[in-house]
Amino acid sequence: MKSLKIFFLTALVAVAALFTACTKDQDWSAGEQATGAQVYFADGVATNVTVEAETSSFEVTVMRGNVDEAATVPLKVAVSAANVDEEADPINYAELFTVPANVSFGAGKDSAKFTVSFDRASLEDGQTYTLTFSINDMGAITPYGYDKQTWTLVVPEPMVLLGTGYWTDGIESAMFGIDTPTYPVEVWENLKNPGWLYLKDLYTFAYVDALINNWGMTEEDVEDLKSTWEADTYVLINIADPTQVYIPYQEVGNVIGNGPTQIGSVKDVYGTLENGIITFPVEGLVWGDQHNGGPYYSNPDGLTTLYMPGTPMTDFSLELAYGGFRVAEDNATVYPIARAAYGEDVAEIQYAFVAGDITKDVEALTAALAGIEDGSVVSNKVGVTTTVNAEGEEINEMTLESVEGAEAGVFTVIAIPYSANGEAQYSDLAFTSFYVQGVGATEIPEVDLELEWMPFSEAMPDYSAEYPDHSTWCSLIYGSEIKSMKYFLNTTETVDYYLSLGLTEQDMIDQAGSDFDPSKINENGVGIIYFTGVPADTSFTLVVWAENNYGKTVIKTASGATAPEPSAKKGSAKLSWDRINGKQIAFNPNKAMSITTIQ
Repeated sequence: MKSLKIFFLTALVAVAALFTACTKDQDWSAGEQATGAQVYFADGVATNVTVEAETSSFEVTVMRGNVDEAATVPLKVAVSAANVDEEADPINYAELFTVPANVSFGAGKDSAKFTVSFDRASLEDGQTYTLTFSINDMGAITPYGYDKQTWTLVVPEPMVLLGTGYWTDGIESAMFGIDTPTYPVEVWENLKNPGWLYLKDLYTFAYVDALINNWGMTEEDVEDLKSTWEADTYVLINIADPTQVYIPYQEVGNVIGNGPTQIGSVKDVYGTLENGIITFPVEGLVWGDQHNGGPYYSNPDGLTTLYMPGTPMTDFSLELAYGGFRVAEDNATVYPIARAAYGEDVAEIQYAFVAGDITKDVEALTAALAGIEDGSVVSNKVGVTTTVNAEGEEINEMTLESVEGAEAGVFTVIAIPYSANGEAQYSDLAFTSFYVQGVGATEIPEVDLELEWMPFSEAMPDYSAEYPDHSTWCSLIYGSEIKSMKYFLNTTETVDYYLSLGLTEQDMIDQAGSDFDPSKINENGVGIIYFTGVPADTSFTLVVWAENNYGKTVIKTASGATAPEPSAKKGSAKLSWDRINGKQIAFNPNKAMSITTIQ
C-alpha cells in the first residue's frame, strides 16, 4: 500500500501542474514555424559499433519533415580518438573514414541513409573513435530535431580464444589456508602481444565454483562478491621463453580479503612451460592486498599450475609417509616401510631406501637418482594396487618395503611414478626421511629447539640501517637435527585473544603456518627469522613447530616488541586475522618484500 500511496501523490502533482498550465489568464503562443527541408538525425537508434575483423562500414539514417520534393543536403563530420593528445599526435583521424559529402532524399521519402566506410587495417587495435555528423546547411535543419549525431566505434584488441585450460591456485588459497582448487579458465592470446597469455576472469567469474567448493562460501556469499567484480578482466602470464615463465605483478580483479588483491612472480624466479603444463617453483610467486599489505611470498607448496588448452590433465602425484618397519628373524635387522598415496594415472612406482636424511642435500639426491637409473643403488619397481573401502571408494595407497635390511637409524625413501607406457615422471618424484627405531633401541631424542627474541640491531648490526628496529621484528632459533619447521607470526594481542577462545598454537600452525628451511640451523646451530614492514611499538609472538629426524615434534614461542618510531608516532598498520563468511581464516605474514623484488 505504501508504494500505491506514493504513486497517487505523484499523480496528484501531475494533475495540479496540468490545471495550472490551463488557467484562463495565460496567453498561448505558437512555436517557431519550420521551413525548408527540415532535415534531422533519427532519434533512438543504436550509435555504437564494435569493429570486428570483417567490419568495413556502417549506415547512418537521416530524416526530414518536408517530403514534397527530392532534396540533397551537405554533411560534415568531425573525428577524434580516445586518450590521444592532439597536440602531440596531430593525426587527421577524419582521413581514416570515407563519408559522403551529401545525403539525398527521393521525392516523397522522409528518410535517407548514407554509408560510412573504412579500412579495418588502418584502425588501431584497442582504440575508440568518435564520429560526430552534422547537417552543413542551417537552412535545411529544423528546430524540432537533432542536427548532429555522435557515433562511437570501438576497435577491440585482437584477442583469440585458445581454448579452456585448467588453473591450480596455490597462491591466494595458500595465503588463507584453503584447500588448493583446480578449475577451468578461458585462455586467450592477444595477436598484438605475442608471448603473452590472457587468463579471463581468473580470480573472479572463473573462480566461482572454487569459492563455493573450497572456501566454503554459499552462493549468496558469491553473489555479494560479484558486485565488486568487473567482467572481462585478464591475468597476464609471459611465456615468450618457456624456461622463464613469469607473472607480472598485477591486480586480479577480486576483493577476497580487505582490498583489491595482486599476484606476481618474484624477480628472477621463473616457472616453466613443458608439455603444455606451466608450473612455478616454491615461493616463486607473491600475493598482496591493500589492507594486509605485502607482497608476501606465496605458492608455498609449488602447486600453482596452468594446464594449457588441449593438454590432458594427468595425475602422477605421489606422497610418502613413514610406514613402520619389519624385523628380520635375527631380531636385529630391520626393513623400513613407507606408505605411498598416488594419483590415478600412476601405473608403477620405482623406489629405493638410502641411509641418512638427504632430503635437503641436492647433490646427494641427484646421485641417488643416478644410482637408481644405473643400478648402483638397489631399488624395486612395483605395480600399483587399488583397494576399496567400506563406502565403496577406491583408495590409491600401498606400502613400499625396503629390499635390503639395515640397522635402525634415519632413512630417506625416494620414489618415482611411472605412466602406463613406462615413462618415468621425474617431475612428480617424491622423497621423505624418517627414523626407524628398530628392536631394543634407546629412547628417541626429543626435539632440540629454542627461540630467543632479539632486536634486529643486535642480531644483525651490519643491516640495522636498512632494517630499523621500529619496523623489523626478529628471533634467533637454536637447534640441531631438525627435519622440518613451520612458523606463524601475529601480534601478541591477537595470538592471546585466539588462545582465550580455545584455539591452540598447533591450530595456528595448521591453518596459517609457513615452511622454514632448517638447514642453516642444523649446519650452524643457530638461524634467524625476521619480518620487515611491521608496525612500530607493537608486541609480536612467533610460534614455531619443528620435527626432528627421529619423528618427534615440538612447539615453541617467542615474544617481543618493535621499537617506537623515532618520531614517537605509533604505526597504524596491523597484522590481523580476518573472518570471511563465518570461517576463521588466519592471515599469514611471510617475510615482506619490496616492489623491486617482484617481476
